[in-house]
Amino acid sequence: MSRIRVDTTVSDAASYDIIGSSGALHELAQLAAQAAPAHRYAVVTDRNVAQHWASTALAGFSAAGLSAESIIID
Repeated sequence: MSRIRVDTTVSDAASYDIIGSSGALHELAQLAAQAAPAHRYAVVTDRNVAQHWASTALAGFSAAGLSAESIIID
């Protein structure tokens, strides 16, 4: 798994990681819960990616017992 840290000039709190790995989508819910425990999550994507992968991402959250919804940006 590759992890790239994106540092922002706003603050350390605004910085974030990009994770790339074969099969990372299937670990998305677990990665999100570890990085930012919450009672609800949003999967933000564009329409092209959403048509292929949004349902898989959301199913992973559901299987993990986590609430999530997709937000599709044009």
